[in-house]
Amino acid sequence: MSRVRDAGLVVGVISNSNGSVQLALERAGLGLLDFVIDSSKVGVAKPDPRIFAAGLRAAGTRADETVYIGDSYFIDVVGAQRAGLHAVLFDPGGLVGDRACPAAPALLAAVELALS
Repeated sequence: MSRVRDAGLVVGVISNSNGSVQLALERAGLGLLDFVIDSSKVGVAKPDPRIFAAGLRAAGTRADETVYIGDSYFIDVVGAQRAGLHAVLFDPGGLVGDRACPAAPALLAAVELALS
């Protein structure tokens, strides 16, 4: 995670969750994220652009310089795009097919696409 911060990148999570995503991420060893936005805590869920706006505020970035990686085309990718963000689809099963966004079969490949 320090290399991410040293590179000037901000890494966070926006989740449609029940209030438990922060604890779940910490238990998974991902407690070093810059921010976590939990839909049940902010009162709005993806694909609503307001939750992506909350993420932008937490990240301190503009929509046009931000990339969102998500595993649901309509909830994550379309929601992020409607909020003005770039989006990458994480599609490990290759099930989504052709869509109006870059797609990757593995998380590392999705991150590489986001950084390119």
